[in-house]
Amino acid sequence: MGRQESFAISGIAAALTVLLTTNGALAWTNPEGCGSTPIAPVLESREDRVVGGQEAVPGSWPWHAGLHMSAFWDSTYFCGGALISDRHVLTAAHCVSYY
Repeated sequence: MGRQESFAISGIAAALTVLLTTNGALAWTNPEGCGSTPIAPVLESREDRVVGGQEAVPGSWPWHAGLHMSAFWDSTYFCGGALISDRHVLTAAHCVSYY
């Protein structure tokens, strides 16, 4: 490995170190109770996959975001995501790769 490549790798490592160590200083907020449901969900079975499904009580999964596609007067649910901050939703790449 040449001197330039070594310098570039050192710079990347330094940037990652700064990013990872200052992560707590960024605008991340985790209010008390974050990640816990205020309403106990009703689970009738412990199947590995949803069969038939069941409506969730509004507010029972407050960190879930539904991604909908609008078409004139209607909207269709096509993917889900998780709220990871007050301004960001984390979702799977295949949900947004077309756009």
